[in-house]
Amino acid sequence: MANSSRKQKSIDGVIALKDFLIDVSANPHIYADNTDLASDLKDQRRTAGLEVEFFEGKKSRRTSPMSLNTLKNYSSEVLDGGFSLINKLRINALDAINLHLEKENAPNKRTKAGLHKKVSELEHQLEEQRKINLILLQGVASAMHSLRNIMSASKPEARDKLCFDSIERLKAIISLNAPPYNNVENSNVVNINPLRDHLK
Repeated sequence: MANSSRKQKSIDGVIALKDFLIDVSANPHIYADNTDLASDLKDQRRTAGLEVEFFEGKKSRRTSPMSLNTLKNYSSEVLDGGFSLINKLRINALDAINLHLEKENAPNKRTKAGLHKKVSELEHQLEEQRKINLILLQGVASAMHSLRNIMSASKPEARDKLCFDSIERLKAIISLNAPPYNNVENSNVVNINPLRDHLK
C-alpha cells in the first residue's frame, strides 16, 4: 500500500513539473526575478528537486522534489515523450526567462547598439520559426498516421483509445515549441476561418 502511494505521488509530481515548466515558458515575467529558479533550471538534477508553488488559473499547485532517476523512470511511464519531453520543457523555460530578461535590459532600438540588437532578435526569431515549422510538420505527419489507424479500427472502444492517444501525442509534439506556440489550447492561436472564407 505504501509503495502504491509513493508511486502515485511520483506520477503526480512528474505531471506537476511538466505543467510548471510549461507555465514558466508561457509566463516568464512571473518567474524572471527568481534567480534561484533560473539557476536550478540549468541543471537536470536540480530541476528534478524543485519544490515550487504555482497557479493554474486560481488553483494552487506544487511540484514535488524527487531524484533525477525517479523523474526519468516515471516520466517515461506517464508522458508521451518521456524524460526527453521534460528536458526540452526545462530548456524552453530557461530560454523564456533569459529572453524576457534580455528584452528588459535591451538598449533603445534608435541607437546603433539598439538596431544591432533588433537585427539579432529578428534573426533569432526567424531561426525559431524554422524550428516551429519542423515540429508542426512532425505533428501533421503524426496526425495523418493516427487518422489511418482510426479509420482501420472496427470497434468504437478502439477508435476512442486511438483518438485519445493521438491527441496526447500531438500535445506532446506541440509542447516542444517555444512559447506561445507550445500550447494548442492557448488563446493566442490565430483563427484562420476568416482567411479561409476570403479565399473561397
